[in-house]
Amino acid sequence: INTFGKIRKGEFSSLSSLRTLRFGGTTNAPNIMELEPGAFNGLHSLRRLILHYNGIRQLPVDVFSDNTALEYISLDNNQLEALPAKCF
Repeated sequence: INTFGKIRKGEFSSLSSLRTLRFGGTTNAPNIMELEPGAFNGLHSLRRLILHYNGIRQLPVDVFSDNTALEYISLDNNQLEALPAKCF
């Protein structure tokens, strides 16, 4: 993650055994503003992804397609207007 609040493609690819990833901001200070396509690639064991209270406006197509073990996603209190048909 850089200072602009973007998660880049493959940023966590070396953490293939990671089961939970949490990036929660606050109402006054969101941490994540943008997700690149492939941001969570390589996280094959990821079961829980918490991204609440951020400034995410859109989800890239196929952003979660590599996360076949994913059971729970929290996107509460973001700026999302719609979900793409193929984000999973």
